[in-house]
Formats: sequence, structure tokens, C-alpha cells
Amino acid sequence: MIADDNQEKVNKVREFLRDSLKEIMSVLRAESGSLFLLDDKTKELVLESYHNHTQLSLHKVKFRVGEGVTGKVVEKQAPVLVKDID
Repeated sequence: MIADDNQEKVNKVREFLRDSLKEIMSVLRAESGSLFLLDDKTKELVLESYHNHTQLSLHKVKFRVGEGVTGKVVEKQAPVLVKDID
């Protein structure tokens, strides 16, 4: 039953992150967005939540600090607004 309790907590956190991302995107009027969490063990940024209108399916996306836009944001510890990522 402990495993069930832990999974329920994980699901609640994921739901909170999804809802938070959608709210942030609404405020910024963004068409797509993503939320990465830093894995302390591997020092990788792991995609935890994303939303887009093109129905892209993303799984197991990871970046190192300094790699890609996401990694640069963490490296510089400053926000970056990307108007067109294409």
C-alpha cells in the first residue's frame, strides 16, 4: 500500500505541474511550453510536462546543463523568451 500512496503523490505532483504550465502559458499567450526538472543524480534536465497545439508526442527528453535552450536557461539562471523555435 505504500507504493500506491507514493504513486498517488507522484500523480498529484504531475497534475499540478501540468496545470501550472497551462496557466503560465495562458498568461504569456504561448502556443506551446515545457517544464523540465533537474535530476540531482544525473545532473540532467528531464522533461516533466509539456503542452502544444500540434499534438506532438514527446517522451524521455533530457538535456545537460548548457545544452539547447533549456540547458542554456539553467546555465545562465535567467529566463529566455523564444518567439519562434522553428
